[in-house]
Amino acid sequence: VGMSIGIDIAGIIVSNYPKAENEVQTFLASLPGKKIAEIQKMGFADFGELIMTVVMKEEFQDFFKRVMKLFNR
Repeated sequence: VGMSIGIDIAGIIVSNYPKAENEVQTFLASLPGKKIAEIQKMGFADFGELIMTVVMKEEFQDFFKRVMKLFNR
């Protein structure tokens, strides 16, 4: 995923976070070494950095590319 697409995806996640807070926290907590309580205590900057790290992970690139195609219809 290119940096521009990564930023777009992160923006979508953050702007919709109030609607899907539990789902986003559960997903992030499913990553190795993360727990829901840890995610809930994160400051906004750390949370944003975690979102960008996930979006830019190679193993998620195909998924996020396909999601972006849906948003661009």
